[in-house]
This record gives sequence, structure tokens and C-alpha cells, in this order.
Amino acid sequence: SYTIKSSFPPSIMATIEEHIKASDLVTCSTKGLAEVIKEKTGKEAQVIPNAWDLKRYPLQPHNEQGAVIWRGSSTHKSDLRTCRTEIEEIAKHTKLQFWGYDPVKERPLLQIKDYEFVKPLDVMQYFKKLMTDRPKAVLVPLTDNKFNQSKSNIAWLEITAAGGVCFSNLVGEFKDVSYDFNVIEEMLLNEKIKEFVANNQYNLWGNYSLAKWNDLRASLLKGLI
Repeated sequence: SYTIKSSFPPSIMATIEEHIKASDLVTCSTKGLAEVIKEKTGKEAQVIPNAWDLKRYPLQPHNEQGAVIWRGSSTHKSDLRTCRTEIEEIAKHTKLQFWGYDPVKERPLLQIKDYEFVKPLDVMQYFKKLMTDRPKAVLVPLTDNKFNQSKSNIAWLEITAAGGVCFSNLVGEFKDVSYDFNVIEEMLLNEKIKEFVANNQYNLWGNYSLAKWNDLRASLLKGLI
């Protein structure tokens, strides 16, 4: 399974850990990551979750005609393999779009006949497309490992702001904010789907506003002066 250590030589990892140990303030985006930092360095990290810029990207209404998408790169091959059965089952009833990586043509990791592929986009183009297309749902398959248990729920933030719903296999941060793959067909056909979206957007507005967490960042930094 993918680990941070597999991407960096031991000397770099040691340098990172030493810098953390010497820091007056350590912040990170999830409780899982804070636990890893505590285990590796003994430092208590302040959790400041990734958040959404509501001024730049206002919350959008649900788009009933929107696509069901997966978005990511080839680094997610293990995640796609983990939930291959679930994704292929969803594809039997719903035409999927894969943004950024084609797991059907390039490997193939998935056996799906009817789907659409969106080529990789610059990050600003990606956000523009996301907020313009307003997909009705995103799929977030995750291998259950330490890396994904420490991952931020960015995919949920994105789709919620775009007016859609997040479905996953409920690993890490996604346990509390997404719906299980098994209920996707029922959820998308439910007349209360707009109510579900509204509840999620209220959660984002109240708990994941960038302005709110930037205030905490500023307060923490002032405390070091």
C-alpha cells in the first residue's frame, strides 16, 4: 500500500521529523495525521481542517441532471482496485465520468463499457468545471490504510459546494460525512436528495468555512509572538 515513506528517502523523512520536533507550533488537517505526528515526534499538533472559500466559490444548488464522477490521478490505482466490485456495479445503472485518470482504458483496472473520460485539468480549470457542471455525486473509493485514514475529506468539500453528494466505502474522515456506496441508487432517486444536500452544505458552512479557520490560524500565530 502507498505510504509517504515510499516516496522519500530515510534522510528526508528524518529531516522532516526533526523540523517538526523543533517547531513551536505544528498544525495539520486531520485527527489521524495528528496521531501520526504525535507517535513519530512526540509533538501535539493543532488540527485545522481543510476548508472551503465560500466567497470565491459560493454553494451551488443540486443539479439533478449532473453526472456521477470519480476524480483523481493514477496514484489512486490501489483505491480503485479496493472498490472495483462496487464501482462496476454502480456503472451498470449509472453512466460514470472519470476526471483526471482513465482506469478503464489505461490499465484496465475496471471493466466498464459505457463511461466518459475527462482529461486532467489545471487546478483552477478543475474548480471552474466543478462549479459549472455541478456533478450530482462523487465516488471516493479508499484502501483502508494509515495514509487514507489520515486523509482530509477534500472530495466531500468539493462535491458539497457544487451541490452534490459524496459516496465512499467510509474510511477515515469520510465515515462522518459521506454515504455508503451501497445506497447510491436509492439516494439519487430519493425525492429528499435536495434536503440531504442542504444538510451537508449547512455542515460545510458552519464547520468548514475558510474564513473561520483562518481566524484560528491568525490567533495561533499571534500566540507565538
